Amino acid sequence: FPSHDITSLDQLSPTELHIAYLEDRINMYEKKPQKYGTQLIYDYNQMKFVTYTLLDEENIDKYRKEMGMDTLKNYLL
Repeated sequence: FPSHDITSLDQLSPTELHIAYLEDRINMYEKKPQKYGTQLIYDYNQMKFVTYTLLDEENIDKYRKEMGMDTLKNYLL
């Protein structure tokens, strides 16, 4: 997956939500942890979807709030 400067997307006027999803998707494909917790993977041991690796689980809801998103707990309901 090619690397891109997320800030260059300002020309397209994406919402903060779109930026968060795109950043997490790129990080997942580059096998890096995600910042906003938007990407889920299926855990066959637990038989449910779980978040792909998080960059900073302790501050995840703070990052999500900055982008106008609900808490991770509510997202996963």
